[in-house]
Amino acid sequence: MSLPNLPPDFDLDESRAPNIIASVVILLLIGTVGVALRVVARRKAGNPLWWDDYLVLFAWIPFTLTCIANFIGVYFGAGRHLLWVLQQKPASTMEWFLKYIYAVELMYPFYIGPIKCSLCCLYIRIFGIHRWFRYYNYGIMATTVAWALATLFGSIFQCDPIRETWNPMSDRSMCVDLREFLIGTNTPNVILDFLILTAPMYMIWQLRLSWRKRTLVMGVLALGVGETAFSIVRLAELIDLGTADPTWDFFPPIVWSTVEAAVGLLCACIPTMVTLLPRSWVERINGSSGQRSSGRHTPGYIRATSRSGKGSRFRSADINLDETRIDGEFNDSDSRTAIRKTTVYEVDRDQSTERESISEAVSR
Repeated sequence: MSLPNLPPDFDLDESRAPNIIASVVILLLIGTVGVALRVVARRKAGNPLWWDDYLVLFAWIPFTLTCIANFIGVYFGAGRHLLWVLQQKPASTMEWFLKYIYAVELMYPFYIGPIKCSLCCLYIRIFGIHRWFRYYNYGIMATTVAWALATLFGSIFQCDPIRETWNPMSDRSMCVDLREFLIGTNTPNVILDFLILTAPMYMIWQLRLSWRKRTLVMGVLALGVGETAFSIVRLAELIDLGTADPTWDFFPPIVWSTVEAAVGLLCACIPTMVTLLPRSWVERINGSSGQRSSGRHTPGYIRATSRSGKGSRFRSADINLDETRIDGEFNDSDSRTAIRKTTVYEVDRDQSTERESISEAVSR
């Protein structure tokens, strides 16, 4: 590994290690608190955990391991200049630093992929009454899994033999260009985020909601892919990534990867946290008079009806962000036979009641 050309005003003792430690601690707390509040909200609503919840819980594990690896990486020189590491650390330090980078690369698809799939499952839970929308999200999930596997295996076999990946004396002639590889795998990541972000907007637009409610619902669901902006920032940092001083130059990707994961976990959990809001807030969203005049709705529901016209799938719907689904009534003109039987939990601050909702539509 060749030493970088040093400018005249080079400060050998300059360190980004404290920034890495502080950033990772804060981001680990953000991601963990978001996941914990999601579970609390689901339990408070009386709803069992579903696939979107399990995927978030699964993603939290490699995210936490990545944060721990970042702490270990600081010990092996992350945030320091390469020359300082070679002078102040044992000879084997660079090998361990490269192993740390390798491990973080392998864990990346294990938390980003499940976060994206969790959002798709959330959308299916809300708008799953529409077959085409379910298949659209199934397609996004299949593409996400394919991307995650390609990223994983590309990371594993980036060098031939694999041990050359963490060999500090290697000229990397038998390895892929790390910068080009990271750009190539993160570009589809940003595209997938955009597809997930725009997925529910058409469905929400078809509901008869006031502008305030429609904007609110769109905003809440859009938060689910709030890490899109950070994915773009991470991609920009990878484009400018240098490798001459790896222990120093890898600081931005380390931090932005952790930011992307932490924000992704938090934003994926926010749409399920309506149960934790004060009752007065939810009543204000729904309109106090409308809620009190109808015995069917409880705090946590946003009342909506679909737009009239050909192709409307249901007349009315309750967007229940407590238990994140739409309970809709089919149009008589619906040509598809559908028998749906689900258990819907309506949760009030004082009591919990369970009701069984059966929606049937039988075509001739």
